[in-house]
Amino acid sequence: GFAFTFETAASAALTELTIDGSGLNGALDLSFGGDQEVLNVKNLVVKGSSTAAEQDFTGLAAAVTGTAANGFAVTVEGGEGNDTFAASTAIDHFTGGKGENTFTFSAGNSAVQVSNGKVQAMDTITDFGAKDTLEGVAGLNIVTETGTTPEGITLEELATTLDTGSVFDFNDDTYVLVNGDADLANVELVKLAGVDLEKLQVGDNGELAFA
Repeated sequence: GFAFTFETAASAALTELTIDGSGLNGALDLSFGGDQEVLNVKNLVVKGSSTAAEQDFTGLAAAVTGTAANGFAVTVEGGEGNDTFAASTAIDHFTGGKGENTFTFSAGNSAVQVSNGKVQAMDTITDFGAKDTLEGVAGLNIVTETGTTPEGITLEELATTLDTGSVFDFNDDTYVLVNGDADLANVELVKLAGVDLEKLQVGDNGELAFA
C-alpha cells in the first residue's frame, strides 16, 4: 500500500480537506500525526484507491472529534477491494464500492443532526450491497410492520418510538436505529440508501447483511 501521514495540528484555517487516493495502484494507508490534525475541518473527504486492494479506514473515527450537532461531516469512498469503515462523531457518508465491505457503527458515533424538530442529516451508507455487513449495533431486529404504519407518520416519530436496534423502512430506504430515545436530540441513526428491508437479515453474530 501507500502510506500517507497528514500533519497540521489544530490549524484554524483548515476547514475543508480532501485526500484523494483514487489514482493509487495500491491501498491508501492513511494516518494522522496527532489527535488534533483535523480539529477544525468541518468537511473531510477521503477517497481510497479504486483498485481491488483492501483498505482500512477505521482510524478516521479516532481522528475526528467534530460532532454532528455542530455540522461536521466526513465522506469516505472505498474501492473494489474489501474495505472497512467505522463511524465517527461527525455525520458520516460511506461508499463501500465493490468487494465485501464492513461498516461498524456504535452508540455515541451516529448522532443525527436536528433542526426545528426535524432530522437534517445522519450517517449514511450510499451503496450497501449484497456482500457487505453492518456491525456494532446491539440487538438488531428487523421491524417489518413499519410498512403498514398510518399514512403521514414521520421518520422522527419512528426514531423516537421504536426500540434501539430496530431496522426499519421509510420512503424506500432502510434505517438502523443505533440509539432510540424519546428525545430526538439523543437519537442515533444510520441510513442505508435505496436498500430494500425485505432483503436483509440479522446473522448469527448479530451483523446485518443481505439474506
